[in-house]
Amino acid sequence: MPASTLRTIFIVGVVVFSAVFITLTVNTMQYMPVSTNEHALTMQVVAGKKVWQSHDCTGCHTLLGNGAYYAPDLTRVHPVRGAAFLASWLAAPLGQMPNQKLTAQQVRDLTAFLAWVSQIDTNGWPPAAIAAQAGTGVDTAATQGRALFQASGCAGCHGTDGEGTATAPSLIDVSQRLDDAYLTRWLENPATVKPGATMPALGLTVDQIKFLLAYLHTLD
Repeated sequence: MPASTLRTIFIVGVVVFSAVFITLTVNTMQYMPVSTNEHALTMQVVAGKKVWQSHDCTGCHTLLGNGAYYAPDLTRVHPVRGAAFLASWLAAPLGQMPNQKLTAQQVRDLTAFLAWVSQIDTNGWPPAAIAAQAGTGVDTAATQGRALFQASGCAGCHGTDGEGTATAPSLIDVSQRLDDAYLTRWLENPATVKPGATMPALGLTVDQIKFLLAYLHTLD
């Protein structure tokens, strides 16, 4: 093949592939603001990102494919769990997650950041199996309730599995003997239900009370 033909093929190839590259680049740049959820970026989201970074959350969690895989991927955690759950969890986490002692503002900022991240177009990341883990940080409400039961010291009086001790009564079948409305008032502040009650008010959040109720139902 003559050198002139090779030169022509080379030049045409460079022009064609350069045109394709430029077209794809322009298309990507036009799509980026939409795919990255840029329009919803606020100062609160930025503050939440700073909380995420300063507390080294990627040391355990994964976000947008980056970080460790010791704890669940949180790219889609906001739509899976919801803002109320996240705020409750970040303020008083259960299980193996350490309490970062976040302020109320930091909790709001971090929740806003996770909400923003969840709206980024990641082209299908994380896969369904990984995304599902965001909903199972400690798995079901009953499982979270059991972890809270242990962490709050309830087992120290009521027994490891709610079987009762000399200090406090058995909780077996308690959800059959008492309705959820009564149990909710009791968990909020025992003294308002029974003045002089020896059980202290634990300062539980609404979600934490729901978790404990779910666990108590498993003791039926």
